[in-house]
Amino acid sequence: MNKLLNMRATSLGPNHNIIYIDDVRYFLSYDTFIASIDNLGNITLTNDYDCSKTTMKYLCKFLNIPGIAKVRRLIKSGAIIVE
Repeated sequence: MNKLLNMRATSLGPNHNIIYIDDVRYFLSYDTFIASIDNLGNITLTNDYDCSKTTMKYLCKFLNIPGIAKVRRLIKSGAIIVE
């Protein structure tokens, strides 16, 4: 229950939100978890990350990465984990 007390949310755009729980940020597209960034800057994406052009647009905004090509390079290099 304490975790819920440390939670807040902000909107990136219609149906695209960031949820903050303690030191972790989560990106949601509609009601689907897409990505998280922990307090060390480690990025984890779910397998749903590449579901639409709009989700990718807001994912890049959440990650502060200028485009999906860069995200894909970071995935390939292992800097971003996909689970």
